[in-house]
Amino acid sequence: MRPLRTRGVTSSRENMVYTVDCLRDDFDTVMEYLINVTTAPEFRPWEVSDLTPRVKRDNAQAKQSAQIDLLEALHEAAYKNALSNSLYCPNHMVGNITSEHLHQFVQNNFTSARMALVGLGVDHEVLTQVGEQFLNIRSGAGTMGAAAQYRGGEVRVPGLGALVHSAVVSESAAAGSGEALAFSVLQHILGAGLHVKRGSCTSSKLVQGVTKATADPFDVSAFNASYSDSGLFGVYTISQSAAAADVIKAALAEVKAVADGDVTRLTSLGPRPS
Repeated sequence: MRPLRTRGVTSSRENMVYTVDCLRDDFDTVMEYLINVTTAPEFRPWEVSDLTPRVKRDNAQAKQSAQIDLLEALHEAAYKNALSNSLYCPNHMVGNITSEHLHQFVQNNFTSARMALVGLGVDHEVLTQVGEQFLNIRSGAGTMGAAAQYRGGEVRVPGLGALVHSAVVSESAAAGSGEALAFSVLQHILGAGLHVKRGSCTSSKLVQGVTKATADPFDVSAFNASYSDSGLFGVYTISQSAAAADVIKAALAEVKAVADGDVTRLTSLGPRPS
């Protein structure tokens, strides 16, 4: 078989995605490997133990990133279960995860009712045939997880850097709902981040509002995350420690202005009526 062009696994708080990219003629063979990896993984004990240094490295790199540290703390504060779980292995479990743990996780979660097979550049009938042939190996609903419960709260992570990263959010809406679409529109109205490399994003309502509050360098954007049964919406700011309070207050004032129905602010990006 010719070598795969790309392959990999990515994960989020709710999903794990296995991807392969190959020539169309190699589809059948590649799919057999993909199905085996997702439905009947081996998890050899020596391979699992060999990953311990990598897990430690991933945790260390995450701790060096203020953005990752903030997002982990944000979800820990916002939820009391489910979505509060970190994407990174707890320190007390590093080196203590066994093959049995992984097999049990797959048994409970990698079932046909909780999996989807998606293909690009392949006939739908062919993809359906492969799915029906292989995914029946792990039929069933699997263990149903508890719905995320939003609680709110505050977490402060001490640091020695000169910059303060902060996120002030509230619960929004679950993905796929009409409310989630409204929050997505609101995110772009307020300012979803830079659209031009090294640009200043002066058209952002949040940037315009915070500029009036401080002359120090800063960054601000609307934060929006949607999950299957919950969501978070708010503002994410980066600023000098001395100006942090002013930056956060100014950003929240812009959100409040939109919530209060400030039509002038909402239409100021468009042309003047004739």
